[in-house]
Amino acid sequence: MSEQTFETARAFISTATAEQVELIAATLRSRRLALRPAPANAVATRTSSMVEIASPGDRVKIDRIRPQYLKGLTGTVIHVRVSRVNIELDAESTRKLAATKQTRFEVPEGATSFVIEGVHPSSYDIL
Repeated sequence: MSEQTFETARAFISTATAEQVELIAATLRSRRLALRPAPANAVATRTSSMVEIASPGDRVKIDRIRPQYLKGLTGTVIHVRVSRVNIELDAESTRKLAATKQTRFEVPEGATSFVIEGVHPSSYDIL
């Protein structure tokens, strides 16, 4: 990175909104993790690469998560925090979640959307 590019980035950060600063911080954390040297006996895994952080409005599919009943649900990112996002499920995924016998998420009867809060970026794929 040239000195001019670096200074431009620093200037942007000083005027960025809170949401933009949160995205930058999450990206920096991911990059810092990617730059860590791997142990000699480590096997390359999906977590060793950078995680793509979604932006509000991005469509996502929840994939690598527990509890298992959340896998495969789809929705739209509505809020991004430093290392987590809130996902508003679409109507079909809301129906699937309501049909499970779980008690963690109380989906109102007849709801056409439902928000899952605090989903980690490594737990979803951007569609």
